[in-house]
Amino acid sequence: MFSPCSQCLCVLCVDKSSTCCHRVVGYFEEEAVQSYTDYLALIDAGVHANVAAPEIAKNYWKLPAGATLRDVVLAVREDEAGHRDVNHGFADDLAGIDLHLASGECPPRHQFDSNRFIQSSRTTGRRSGC
Repeated sequence: MFSPCSQCLCVLCVDKSSTCCHRVVGYFEEEAVQSYTDYLALIDAGVHANVAAPEIAKNYWKLPAGATLRDVVLAVREDEAGHRDVNHGFADDLAGIDLHLASGECPPRHQFDSNRFIQSSRTTGRRSGC
């Protein structure tokens, strides 16, 4: 959920430029995808237990009976990626960008280092590795 300040900013942004608003929301969604990717790395590294998924998550995401936290995070990340693509697509359409000419690889994002996260969390109690 967005904070009240972010909601106000979005309302003002939509009023002035729908293109800008969709682009900003697309960037928020990119950050969400990266955050879930980092969370998966922590689950895989054993920092967070890969517990059984709650029933509400299994029902909502239509996950199998034996689904785990990792499965839930994968489903949520996929959903966020869809929101990212839709919002960037709207921004491109509103800006008149021809996707056939502008398509290309996305630049790589920072590589999450779960070992650095684990070490920094143990020594400082803070999550400075994210």
